[in-house]
Amino acid sequence: EIINVVGNVFIAAACVAYYGAFTSHYRQLLIDQWILQCQELNIPISSSFSLINILGDPYVIRQWNTEGLPCDTVSTENGILVTEGHRWPLMIDPQDQANRWSRSKEAKHGLKVIKLTDPSFLCTLENAIRMGMPVLLEELKETLDPALEPVPLYSDIDYDKNFRFYMTTKMANPHYLPEVCIKVTIISFTVVKSGLEDQLLSDVVRLESPNLEEQRNELIVRINADRNQLKDIEDHILKLLFTFKGNMLDNEALVQTLQESKVGAIKHRLEEAEATELMINSAREQYWPVATRGSVLYFVIANLAQLLYQCIMRQRGEISDGEWQHFLRGAFFLEKVRWQSKGQGPIAEKMIHAALKSGNWVFLQNCHLAVSWMLAMKELLKSFTEPDTSIHEEFHLFLSSVPTKVFPVTVLQSSVKVTNEPPKGLRANMKMGISFFHAIIQVTYTHTWLLLLCVSGCECCCERKKFGPLGWNIPYEFNDSDRELMHLMGSLCFTGGITYGGRVTDAWDQRCLRTILKAFFSPETLHTGYTYSSPGIYYAPETDELEQYKKYIESLPIIDDPEVFGMHENANLAFQWQETITLINTILDVNPRSSAQHGAKSNDDIVCELAESILAKLPDTNTLAN
Repeated sequence: EIINVVGNVFIAAACVAYYGAFTSHYRQLLIDQWILQCQELNIPISSSFSLINILGDPYVIRQWNTEGLPCDTVSTENGILVTEGHRWPLMIDPQDQANRWSRSKEAKHGLKVIKLTDPSFLCTLENAIRMGMPVLLEELKETLDPALEPVPLYSDIDYDKNFRFYMTTKMANPHYLPEVCIKVTIISFTVVKSGLEDQLLSDVVRLESPNLEEQRNELIVRINADRNQLKDIEDHILKLLFTFKGNMLDNEALVQTLQESKVGAIKHRLEEAEATELMINSAREQYWPVATRGSVLYFVIANLAQLLYQCIMRQRGEISDGEWQHFLRGAFFLEKVRWQSKGQGPIAEKMIHAALKSGNWVFLQNCHLAVSWMLAMKELLKSFTEPDTSIHEEFHLFLSSVPTKVFPVTVLQSSVKVTNEPPKGLRANMKMGISFFHAIIQVTYTHTWLLLLCVSGCECCCERKKFGPLGWNIPYEFNDSDRELMHLMGSLCFTGGITYGGRVTDAWDQRCLRTILKAFFSPETLHTGYTYSSPGIYYAPETDELEQYKKYIESLPIIDDPEVFGMHENANLAFQWQETITLINTILDVNPRSSAQHGAKSNDDIVCELAESILAKLPDTNTLAN
């Protein structure tokens, strides 16, 4: 081992610095590759390298296990990375394993637990740095707060030597930029099968044979205490032997220490305790199949976190279609409506707390606009699951948001998700427009075809944006508010200049808008046989019956003719090409990216081939001699 110390220490340092963020399988691949390269360079190294054997202390590892760290190899390696790394650890901890272990490990040292949402987290961190207390920063996101920059860099701050800083994130697969990775040691504490089985085994034995598990825990503590005492005695004797000069028999302190050491008694007690531990472990083995089954079930359920499983909703039949339509139509008056503006987060929290007790309904609209309040909202909703929180059975909380990355994942996972996507195609949009104006058609309009002109022009403007920059120079978000005003302003001036023209800011887009609307708002539309395109598919039926218009809309083709939008067929080809690319990219995003498919090249293989091809194209190196 002394011969191989250079290579072993080199690989151990590389492990501490680089491989904490990877899975156990990839860690072993890295070690095998490093060992192979050391052997090629004639660096002496052990072929059976183990980070635990190089940097691990059996007594310290046992102490970690008593503090809540799982006994599996990956968790033990993670414990070494946390304690031996020069940079502060950032632990990927979706199952809260690292969080519980850090709390238990540092509780006796006055651990301070903070979050970025705490108003005084900087003051707490500053006091802990000055007084030498450990700090645990929970629920970190993919970026570091600028106020934390000096802490990982050890700059501009006078540290107490006892200060320690831990960071955890509940994100299962975060993406950290390189500037973050060089400041911290990223360590993955994602649960592994062996570690989960060990934890479940302890839980099962605690329920089925509590005396056996209690005896085992007491035995582990006793063994740790005896080994620690034995180690202290050996260190003390070695220190006396090293520092004493002269005849050892003349050193009364050394002789007395040897007489009082009782090393033999401690070793005998250790042997008995370890034998008892083996008997207890053999008794616990009968519950191992239960722990294995629990571990299998957990990982099966964990796969449900994939996007395809998350977005599947089951129809339970608890509400009829009539009740649902009654709810959607809003046949009741909403009282105490509050409009949220800047700085209204505390007001929203107060409303939610009041509704929890009274059983009212709360609707928070456009949550994506309150980015700074997202973390506070997550903590507020997290408090709903606490045992001491009383929730009225009639309380409901509704949240609305556009698709955004800032919305808390934990809130999404604990919510019933309903999406409302606009229809695609002129036919689908016209069906929605007719439904939108159903009440107006029956009450306001004598000639229904006038409103159909408004609906056709409105949906044509909305659908034109699917062609991208070929449709509009600037993408405009036309919405239901524009559609509501369309029937009141059924003229080219109001529709083209105010209702839609007010949004259109580009001069060429305004010109295009007026040209399109002329096809729907002109005297020619009153003539018999007038059509909106040359094939004659799109026209206004000469009838005032609503059902006839619905039948006409149903007869329209699903695939739109680009001519009705004033576009060439080539624009439709570009649109279909872009739709195909979007579809393929969406399918790829849904699939997991943890490993390459069978027979496909991994990302590393592709990068290596690219690097080799670049090296092959480089010219030969010219030296001064040549």
